[in-house]
Amino acid sequence: MKKKIIISVCFLLISVLIAASVVNASAAVYVQDGKYKYQIIDDSTVAWAGYTSDTVDDVVVPRNYDRSTVVSVANFALENNDKIRSVDFMDAPDLSKIGMYAFNGCSSLESVVVPDSIITVDVSAFRNCTSLQNVEFYGNNNTVPVECFYNCEALKNVRLSAYLTSIKSRAFAGCTSLEYLELPDTIQNIASNAFDGCDNLILGVWSNSFAHNYVISNTIPYVLLDGPKAGDANGDGMVDILDSTEIQKVAAEMIELTDEQFELADINNDGFVDVIDALLIQKYVVGKYDIPPIIYNS
Repeated sequence: MKKKIIISVCFLLISVLIAASVVNASAAVYVQDGKYKYQIIDDSTVAWAGYTSDTVDDVVVPRNYDRSTVVSVANFALENNDKIRSVDFMDAPDLSKIGMYAFNGCSSLESVVVPDSIITVDVSAFRNCTSLQNVEFYGNNNTVPVECFYNCEALKNVRLSAYLTSIKSRAFAGCTSLEYLELPDTIQNIASNAFDGCDNLILGVWSNSFAHNYVISNTIPYVLLDGPKAGDANGDGMVDILDSTEIQKVAAEMIELTDEQFELADINNDGFVDVIDALLIQKYVVGKYDIPPIIYNS
């Protein structure tokens, strides 16, 4: 009987100690300094946890708190803030992480530039930012995490890091305004549902890359970034005034084009290669016309 009591008491003590350690591990210490809030990480570093007021429109993440360096944006820092329109991380050069749900539900946020100092963007960091239109990733960030831009329905322009290796589950799901996105050839993993609901999306991929195989497997329309260029009638890899001259020769029945050259030269897709196509190339050369890319349907 005594053994059973001793065992029960020991088990109870262990359970209490485990529970206490969990509470201590999860209990965050916050401080305020003027208009900013911070989460203490250790004696020399802090996470920026937002503002003491919810009236700020344009966010600038600070460099320091007292003698401590700002190294991250805290989890849930500005969640559901409906006032902020932009975020500037450039004043915090030691910033290396954006925490989970940090800007989730910031419904007025319109643009974000993630500098190359930031190595980690955590899950759902910009989820439900329904006014977000422009995003630029630079440098060392190599993963677009789970639901990072989920339901960012206004998102149109995205520039991804040249070092990107992975796009996680539903990272861009529900981005209904996203029509074109270029994927670097460094990518080695893309979740099958990463672009769920992006019905108008065309992906720019490199030939024989992981992303190339991905768009084919998932029947997503794509553009080959290193493939043939519409307008390249003479096949030299460039679209310039020489192609216009080539097309004028075709129109004058001085030369003939191969079937592939004909497709590239027929810029307006009217079934003819003529002086209109030559004129469009001339406009393209002087910056007054955008030649549509060749879109492949998987």
